[in-house]
Amino acid sequence: MKKILNTKFFLDISDEFIPKIIIPFGVFFVILVVWELLVYFLRVPVYIVPSPLNIVDRLFEDIVFFIVQSSITLFVAIAGFVIGAFVAVFLAILIVLYKTIGRIVFPISIFLKVTPIIAIAPLLTIWFGFGVFVPLFIVALMTFFPILVNTHFGLYNVNHSSIRFFQSIGASKLEVMKYLRVRSALASFFTSVRICIPLALIGAVVAQFFGSGSGLGWVILVSYNNLDMTTCFAAVLSLSFIGTVLTISISFIENKIIFWSYQ
Repeated sequence: MKKILNTKFFLDISDEFIPKIIIPFGVFFVILVVWELLVYFLRVPVYIVPSPLNIVDRLFEDIVFFIVQSSITLFVAIAGFVIGAFVAVFLAILIVLYKTIGRIVFPISIFLKVTPIIAIAPLLTIWFGFGVFVPLFIVALMTFFPILVNTHFGLYNVNHSSIRFFQSIGASKLEVMKYLRVRSALASFFTSVRICIPLALIGAVVAQFFGSGSGLGWVILVSYNNLDMTTCFAAVLSLSFIGTVLTISISFIENKIIFWSYQ
């Protein structure tokens, strides 16, 4: 019996480990090998496309520099995301409680959503200077709309029988919101968070393109202007690593908070 249980355990591990870990890393490794070989045999100049080994060498050659610049970009992305998420969730709750607010907020939100950020970023820099306000505002603006829409959807689309039950026991609108709607909206909220994590990083990089003297966006811009593609790719690799870690962290937090959705 013990031997059967051990066999089942290893089969479960292999079912999870192989498709989720081994296969993606295997494909990624093959792509890197092909990239390295193509650059080597085609004699591609380093100022056009550097090889993966050159990129890794450049990254570890000045690792402290890249850690500092990554930390700056990470701070801007997370702080701007928190601001945008807080405002979006607050407005989503108000819209569900008071429908008139929705008629005001949604048209403005759609207008902001369709406005290209890269077009207004230079204007914001001219108006508000080179401080931390502009990067935070751009990140918050990029992450605001998806969280607003998804959170509102989760708060509004609740089982009507459950709402009637709460009303039958004398629950107020705020109590229904606290004990029913918020719980049902968590899955939609975390879906929007997973969408917005890459948007937050993109917003931070775009903001650092204009008037910033630090951050990975600034590193990418300066290295591009100097045709230093190795440094440019190393900065992009740092961004990819940050985005991957943030996405995995959000998935872990989601599994812990709304564990019932995965049982």
